[in-house]
Amino acid sequence: MQLSGKKILVVEDDAVLARPLCEKLSELGATIFGPAPTVSYATQLLGARRVDLAILDTVLHGQPVFELADWLVEKGITFVFAIEEGREPLPVRYAGWPTVSKPFDLGRTAESIMALVAQRQAEHNLPRQYWPAAQAPSEPRQSHAITCRRMARAVSAALRRTPHSPGSSRR
Repeated sequence: MQLSGKKILVVEDDAVLARPLCEKLSELGATIFGPAPTVSYATQLLGARRVDLAILDTVLHGQPVFELADWLVEKGITFVFAIEEGREPLPVRYAGWPTVSKPFDLGRTAESIMALVAQRQAEHNLPRQYWPAAQAPSEPRQSHAITCRRMARAVSAALRRTPHSPGSSRR
């Protein structure tokens, strides 16, 4: 089994496409997390788990996944974008990032995933100073935790500024 022992997160909102992909990767020995149809669900699936690779649809229910991609980069998790023909190009910070085409050609996609896993294993066997510099986005990104704290503060501040009706229970 070429992917034996590898843990792969599949982030795809189209079950018709995701199910056969998950089955194919599982047949090759991978442990599959997903398919995750939303960024929130993908984050919950990851939790404290460590995955070897993630496959990210670039748009989930009309929403881009690049914040999740940034978070995966921060965590050092290898991933590939699944791109549908006719979609807009990747942001500049992800230009040249590994991609697979949608709809998936299962044989070709599996080969691409196996090649990427093999490449990453070879890179991680090299001393750190030889790791490819292109693995991190070119622009700095805030950590997910900091972003969540800032969001919570902004919501709290907005709620404090909201006028309350005379009958509300708030003082």
